Amino acid sequence: MRYNTIYVIPLFALLLHGCAEMPANAPIDDRTSTRAKTKSAQPAAAPATAAAPEPVDPPGFYTVKKGDTLGKIARQFNQPLRDLGDWNRLSNPDDIRVGQQLRVIPPEDNRVASVPTDTGMEMRSLDTAGSTAAPSNANTASASPTRSASPAGSTKSGPLGKKVAYSDQAWSDLQRGEPAKTLNDGRKPADVAMPTAGRFIWPTEGKVIRNFDASRKGIDIAGQPGQPIVAVGEGTVLYANNMRGFGNLVIIDHRDGLVSAYGHNKAILVKEGQTVAEGQRIAEMGDSDAESVRLHFEIRQFGKVVDPMGFLPSRYATVQSPLPSELESGRKEQAQNKSRLNLVVSNSQPDIEGKFEFSIRTNTDTASLKINSEELGGREDGIYTVKKFARAGQDTLFTIVAKDTNGNTDTRTITVTRAIADSSPKFADLNPFRVRARTVTDSVAIIIGIQNYKRVPKAEFANQDASAFYDYATRALGIKPENIKMLLDEQADAVEILTAFRNWLPVKVKKATTDVYVFYSGHGLPSDDGKSLYILPFGADRNFIDKTALNQQEIITAIQSVSPKSVTMFMDACYSGQIRTGDTLLASARPIVIKTSASIFPPEFTVFTASAPDQIASSSPDLKHGIFSYYVMKGMEGDADEDKDGRITAGELQNYLSEMVSRQAMVQNRKQQPQLIGDGGKLVVSK
Repeated sequence: MRYNTIYVIPLFALLLHGCAEMPANAPIDDRTSTRAKTKSAQPAAAPATAAAPEPVDPPGFYTVKKGDTLGKIARQFNQPLRDLGDWNRLSNPDDIRVGQQLRVIPPEDNRVASVPTDTGMEMRSLDTAGSTAAPSNANTASASPTRSASPAGSTKSGPLGKKVAYSDQAWSDLQRGEPAKTLNDGRKPADVAMPTAGRFIWPTEGKVIRNFDASRKGIDIAGQPGQPIVAVGEGTVLYANNMRGFGNLVIIDHRDGLVSAYGHNKAILVKEGQTVAEGQRIAEMGDSDAESVRLHFEIRQFGKVVDPMGFLPSRYATVQSPLPSELESGRKEQAQNKSRLNLVVSNSQPDIEGKFEFSIRTNTDTASLKINSEELGGREDGIYTVKKFARAGQDTLFTIVAKDTNGNTDTRTITVTRAIADSSPKFADLNPFRVRARTVTDSVAIIIGIQNYKRVPKAEFANQDASAFYDYATRALGIKPENIKMLLDEQADAVEILTAFRNWLPVKVKKATTDVYVFYSGHGLPSDDGKSLYILPFGADRNFIDKTALNQQEIITAIQSVSPKSVTMFMDACYSGQIRTGDTLLASARPIVIKTSASIFPPEFTVFTASAPDQIASSSPDLKHGIFSYYVMKGMEGDADEDKDGRITAGELQNYLSEMVSRQAMVQNRKQQPQLIGDGGKLVVSK
């Protein structure tokens, strides 16, 4: 068979083969020892009169010279680097020296001689690899091109490998055969408890025909071709390929420093990197690189070979030598027992109707499978897919019982949880780009948002309200950005607000031509006599409301003085003496009745208020806005356009606000009814 030495593999393969990666660009110097040079020196037959000619290489061989690398030699003779290593039994590509003769063509029989053992077959432990050197002395001109086999039973030990995080130091340790100092998760081997018998399940059924000892490094279990091989425990597949001495080989990392290996398989059923469950089929028994059908099974702990029997449940008797009669007995026992019953169950998540599927594997010829006493019958392959139903809002228990054809049983209890669908309302984010941009006009807007008051409780989400309305002012109302005055928190103190209305506004407004829009989100209060309304600037003090608050009439008068074409106001404030969360703003405040007489709001004013005088203008954590402000802007996006003509009148917007704001307030067990003062036919949003 071909000597499949592995030269470039992941570090985990070092756990078994001990071969280092073969770099192709490491030039060498003459490192022949003084002793070797002395031994190979020949006495001069006569005084030399000229330089002796270089020795002639035998056909098919090449003598290593200073500066050579194995990669350079491979390219020189147009041979694969890996094959060159195979033909010369090189475990390390840097391990060549000046004067060494290397085979550079395939051997005549196209294979490398096996290293015999006392049983007449090649059988290597997981931490050794055979090595027979090619002719190595360039000073021996009569070197034979035919390589002799190594003495019986001789092997060359490779570096003991471990799956460790790559580093130069770790690689150096592996080359010297020194163990890594910690596990992958940072723990030291001494920190991990030693496993006991029963830590793993048996990898297959059958008789142990070869015990563990210092030379065999594992146990052999007899069986039938194609017999299932299962993972002895949960883990990750590190290696799934062919390796000389082990045939088709699977290696599984079980963490905590434990690694299991399964050799001589007929077929491999898993891939490297795959996660496997205890009892999952990973291979089929075979005789690859073995004298008979068997499983060669090994366990390593922190890189050290240990007796697998110490980790397996006591189940089978072992023997001292693989006698033919015992091999046959093992085959008969395997034929009777087949594989071990091991019930493995997984399930999908219930769908909205509660339906889901069980995927069940018993790993053997199954006579019976029951789920909550419902008989599903037997299956030779032990594979079931069963559809079931889970109840809403609670855990549903399923008891699954399997029985194999030998009468063995295994039981699993599975809990399936079906979550109740989230019935909480879902709200779309505000999106001003849903609004068709209106033709730019000479309109102006003053936008005020005060959330974090200096001396009174905060008005939740007031700043978000004002910042969001800015974009609706530009798109839905057609106002140029330079015609918008926005004041937030400390910018909105009493002086700045009055300056905006008395100084900034007159400069921007053209008499009888300009439309004025005012948006306010913050606290409001009535006067002590209930005849006036106040808005609270940033620095308002509840003990001096009449001195630190702004009378709404002052703002109305300032707007009237510039004689605008129309005025539209959106006031997200309540006058009930409470704040948006329901807490009391001012204990002495009492609600008033807003009068719609022309003396309070002139005819050209259209005013939307968030609530009736005795109600709270609420905010919503779900909306992250004041409820009134959120639906004002949603209405401008087109949701308030009842007749879908692309235009929204004050009446249409009020109808929309009355429905949506009232509904959302009910979620908080409150009443909130927005109010409209003015002409319901006024156009708020036009095409």
